Amino acid sequence: MERLLESFVANAPSSSALKIAGRFDDPLTDNEIKIFDEILLRLSRVEQLEVRAKLASRLSGLSRGPSRTVKELCYDLDSEVAAPLLTKSMLVLDEDLISIAHTRSQQHLLAIAERPHLDIPVTDVVVWRGAWPVLRTLSANRTARFSPTGLVRLAAISQGDGHITVALTKREDVPPMTRKALLTQFRQMVAVGRSPLCGEHSDIRLNPEAAPAIDPGQPASGAGVSKAETLSDASLRDARIHVQHLARVRPLTVADVTCALTHSHLAEALVLIGRLAQVDLDLLTTVLTGDGPLRHPALLILKAADLPWEVAERVLQEVQAVMRAAGRAARSDPSAQRQAYGALTRKAAQRDLRLVRFRSMMRVIDGGM
Repeated sequence: MERLLESFVANAPSSSALKIAGRFDDPLTDNEIKIFDEILLRLSRVEQLEVRAKLASRLSGLSRGPSRTVKELCYDLDSEVAAPLLTKSMLVLDEDLISIAHTRSQQHLLAIAERPHLDIPVTDVVVWRGAWPVLRTLSANRTARFSPTGLVRLAAISQGDGHITVALTKREDVPPMTRKALLTQFRQMVAVGRSPLCGEHSDIRLNPEAAPAIDPGQPASGAGVSKAETLSDASLRDARIHVQHLARVRPLTVADVTCALTHSHLAEALVLIGRLAQVDLDLLTTVLTGDGPLRHPALLILKAADLPWEVAERVLQEVQAVMRAAGRAARSDPSAQRQAYGALTRKAAQRDLRLVRFRSMMRVIDGGM
């Protein structure tokens, strides 16, 4: 089957992905969807930008279809490809929206801000990372839900942007007292001729990359901590405690890993990955900081945690930076790692990890006899 797929993709003419996508307009069984999704995913990886953009647009209206292909296209670095799916697709999960909002461009954020019925975990990230055009669009999105913290931030920065001020006055989730203050603020803007003022020309400066942690219990930022200390026993112990707290409150997701990386909490990211992949943290740190073949146990663990390659690559880069700071040579081949990672499935990674654990256990038994 694998060879057949590889042969088909290698010999498929240009734009074949668009023809395959047309099959999802007809009723398909779950098995047919799975097969066509796999074919479409592989074809999309070799198509040109123009075709990928058309493919994303065609898939954006499906309520049932190639979820793996849709997910990968959403993470595309080119917003022209990702935007239609981020704005409309019912196949995009909130955890992916959060991850993309943390790691992708302002154009990606703008597409997310236009999406109907955004939930609080998503808007919390967009409010903090978004630039003025994104925030204007988000505040005008009547179906988006905001946390109290998110609304407070929008109200605060609206002092520099008349469009956001007006949009907030029309929202039903804005408290009456806040709405009254916003109306007064807008009248003052009008009185001094500032109503068309955009935030880009105000004294308010946004710093999207300095977003605070979403969870108030987040450990202190990595500022002031050297790279060599990032994975110290103390850092890992504190990260374990925080992740245990999060796990008691709600299920852990890939978005938590992305959030931890965004805020330079590598130790916490590794603890989260260990929990998601169901592997011991000691094993994870050992294989991440060691050398090995391309089908390295580290790649198996990252895939078992269901991390997109972009997030997995960030983890590998951060660990390498720590190793260099500690004076340890770190050999890597990003291109080969990406290829090996893309060839892995989560199910295969989980199976291989069980084999790695079994072999480790047998070595322990042999050594004790």
